[in-house]
Amino acid sequence: MPAMIRKQIYLDKATDDLLKRESKTRRISQAALIRKRLNRDAPATDVAIPNPKVREEFLAYLRQVSHAAAPGPGTGRKIDRDELYAERRKKARSTRH
Repeated sequence: MPAMIRKQIYLDKATDDLLKRESKTRRISQAALIRKRLNRDAPATDVAIPNPKVREEFLAYLRQVSHAAAPGPGTGRKIDRDELYAERRKKARSTRH
């Protein structure tokens, strides 16, 4: 899997609710759903990459990502945001002492 870059975005309440419902229905993470939508809405043929070799590598990567199967229920790691931040706070407190 290629390295991921973290992004933060702002959503209104209705869009956030929609994202949560759809990711739950599809049984994929919200981030995966956003990536899928971005890849769907920005077809690889619209990408302007002048170097043919780099362009072909990029298109091959997009084909690989778009054909990756979504994990089924019970697969992958579930992340609990509250638990994650609790762990971070605990680590921060332990490094201060």
